Amino acid sequence: MGSVHRDTRTKKPSWRVAYTKPDGRGTTKSGFRTRREAEAFLATTEVSKLQGSYIAPSDARVTIATLGEAWLAAHRAAVKDSTYRSDESAWRIHVKPQWATRAVGSIRHTEVATWIAELSNAKSATTVNGCTACLPRSSTAPCATGGSRRILLVT
Repeated sequence: MGSVHRDTRTKKPSWRVAYTKPDGRGTTKSGFRTRREAEAFLATTEVSKLQGSYIAPSDARVTIATLGEAWLAAHRAAVKDSTYRSDESAWRIHVKPQWATRAVGSIRHTEVATWIAELSNAKSATTVNGCTACLPRSSTAPCATGGSRRILLVT
């Protein structure tokens, strides 16, 4: 659980939230104009941690292109060449043009669901399944720095 405190480091009255990230490290976020805003942020953060959908603010800025390229590199070693070629094709033709420039934190689940529905109307089930396999899921995905990050786009 976290806590909300008045931020005495600033001239204007503001509030700061101290909380623990899922990895156990503590962090703070400041700049809330009211105590209510700070408490709402803390409550939302705690609920997302419990639900397993927490995305650290720094991870939310990572683009799908960065995650996709890291996923393809790791995926190549884990599957047969024919599977890799199929998945890489789905990534290159369908997923990358639609999502590559978007930051993970800017994508809404409803956007992905709409895109999948539109893709389903135009493409085969096999193609749609290949495309959704290329998108990050609610799981730990490799990151460029060698660690891992928790992301949720497709359920």
